[in-house]
Amino acid sequence: MKCGLEIHQRICSNKLFCNCDGTMSDEEVVRKFKRILHPAVGETGELDRAVVFENLRKKEFTYLVKGDSACLVESDSEPPHRVNSEALKTALRVAKHLEMFIPDELHVMRKTVIDGSNTGGFQRTMVVGLGTDKSVIPTSEGEVRVKDLELEEESARIIKRGSKGTTYDLSGLGVPLIEIGTHPDIKSPEQAYEAARYLGELLRLTGRAQRGIGSIRQDVNVSVRGGARVEIKGFQELSDLPQLVKNEVERQESLIALKKELTGYKLRRVNVTEFFEESRMFKKKKLVMGLVLPGFKGLFKRKLNPVKTLGSELADYARAYGVKGLMHDDEDLKKYELTTEFSEARNELGLKGDDLLLVIAGDEDETVNNAVKAVMDRAYLLNDEVPEETRVASKDAASVYARPLPGGARMYPETDVPHIRITKKLLRDVPGIESKEERLKELKGHDLTKALIKELVLSPRLGLFRELVNELNLEPVRIARLLVTIPKEVKKRYAKDVNILSEEHFRELASLLYKDELVWGAVPEIMSDLCDSPELKVTDLLGEYRVLSDKDLKNIIKEVIADNKGLSVKQYMGLVMSRVGGRAEGSKVNKLVKEMIK
Repeated sequence: MKCGLEIHQRICSNKLFCNCDGTMSDEEVVRKFKRILHPAVGETGELDRAVVFENLRKKEFTYLVKGDSACLVESDSEPPHRVNSEALKTALRVAKHLEMFIPDELHVMRKTVIDGSNTGGFQRTMVVGLGTDKSVIPTSEGEVRVKDLELEEESARIIKRGSKGTTYDLSGLGVPLIEIGTHPDIKSPEQAYEAARYLGELLRLTGRAQRGIGSIRQDVNVSVRGGARVEIKGFQELSDLPQLVKNEVERQESLIALKKELTGYKLRRVNVTEFFEESRMFKKKKLVMGLVLPGFKGLFKRKLNPVKTLGSELADYARAYGVKGLMHDDEDLKKYELTTEFSEARNELGLKGDDLLLVIAGDEDETVNNAVKAVMDRAYLLNDEVPEETRVASKDAASVYARPLPGGARMYPETDVPHIRITKKLLRDVPGIESKEERLKELKGHDLTKALIKELVLSPRLGLFRELVNELNLEPVRIARLLVTIPKEVKKRYAKDVNILSEEHFRELASLLYKDELVWGAVPEIMSDLCDSPELKVTDLLGEYRVLSDKDLKNIIKEVIADNKGLSVKQYMGLVMSRVGGRAEGSKVNKLVKEMIK
């Protein structure tokens, strides 16, 4: 096998070509609009095959604008602004660290994309670095060469898919994205994992990598001898990357083996609506088309890999054209109450015992016929080759067909953005990236636990940790807990993403804790409240969490003891803490309770 990677990492900054916030918004939708996108030829004067495929689907796209998360740039109603300097510097830092060739001038290009993920029908991208002999990733199985590094726009986030269109959230469109590609030097699933982990850690070491679901993802290019280059897009679970590669290798090898078994065959497409129009499953469908596959009986149940059968493989092609899938008589038809319908259709069509019948149903003739043609074309290829294609990663570490593999015909220059000069001074001023080993050595000097060191070493809050350790007389272990441990508790307990909070929020919390105006037990609740209203300051919420004076705390304990005679220390503790909430430290309450019940 051969394998190459493309790592995509969102960057913490404003958007790439405007000043809108670069975080995913959960605000209310303030407006929406619709678009139908059309293909454009690239520099070669040709239409790219992936673009032609998307155009055949004839979809309408709906775009949602939430709060101030998008502007006229995202709706393609005004030209892009200057490129975001922070995002550019981050890309240059990574390119320098990888010892890549950085051009004297960066040219922004448009990459035609009409699947709806970009409102203008294209994605802006620029090459920032090209690999040199020194641009390599060390792994236990040898070096993997780095091919290129691009800075580009993130696409819009899918909210809802439908047969006639897709709804997108524009808050993600235009967020800066660094893409690092490798040569196909990877020779095993385990080496793919090592290379991806190395690049992921390098990007986090910049301190500018976004965190959270979807902030980093891997595209994997896999090919085997006798197979084809297949690109699997959007895989997020790094730990499952080896299994994804294994499943793709097995899928291609199974298809190659199947090809050797098959002999020439002629497929037949027929209208079978009359046999299925009264069935429970298809009676509301306008058209039911059948496809006869001679000699295929039993093959659609064959496993291509642990999670994919030949039947589900071909069903993906049907779904790509807007139908829900396909039915075939290798399935348990009793489960769908279709035994009689398939039997009558087979008899009328004169099928032999080893012939397979599949059916595709839908409400629009064009959609159904396009889906049948796609399945038919793919079925013929089973006897010819494993096709080059783009697939999308699924949760079970497998993949589903998405579209043909794009070529170079979808690129053309962006004329609304001036070329970007990369001067020697700019490159000199771009800071280096300290190594993971340097960070580990520093953190070990603070007597932190191994768990805290592991969390902090790649954390974007490491710089803030250093700042607070120097400025406040708080134990480093407590500052580390504030920055990495408590946010994880908040996510687990309240299902809130603390990444939405600013560094200033953490500075406020640390300062109030240092001044004893806040107790540690109140911090998770305050963080949760701030996640709901990130525009607030910590001091805006301090009223209900302000630390009780010793006098007030003793009065509360006195009342609890007077109202509940003869309880244990533990029982009194529970009653007192339920009254004081997050306004007193548990250790202090425990000490006072013991003193006052003597």
